Amino acid sequence: MSESSRAKRIVTLSAALLTAAAATIAVAAPAQAATIKLACKAPNGRPFDGQAVLTGSGAPKAKYDVTISVFDRFDDNRAPKARLISLNQDGSVTEYPWHTGDQGASVQSYWNTTLQQPKGLKGLNLQVTSSVASEFAIFLCTDAYPK
Repeated sequence: MSESSRAKRIVTLSAALLTAAAATIAVAAPAQAATIKLACKAPNGRPFDGQAVLTGSGAPKAKYDVTISVFDRFDDNRAPKARLISLNQDGSVTEYPWHTGDQGASVQSYWNTTLQQPKGLKGLNLQVTSSVASEFAIFLCTDAYPK
């Protein structure tokens, strides 16, 4: 065996071992914190906007700090309300409670909460609508993650 051939085999073996070690470390490393931003604006100048910002980790069990906000554009006796809906890794769906904002022109409402889903997340929806139940379909906007 020539010195050149032997050196190539050592380099190849070393590279393979380093690649295997790096893959093992990557699998064992904890999931990095992520930020998910959801936003919806009601179409055609409707009376509200909503957004949610989630910061945390989605794997293997989801745990996020959440800020939800709604902005009421008009003083029309309708308060905006928002909630999150999760599509879980096992195929189930979780509808989280509604948060109803204050009513009035240019009023913004905020809620800080946490979202914990031991089943893990496949996706999230933000849903924003009017507090008037009969207008749910008329005043509804959503945003989804992943996009």
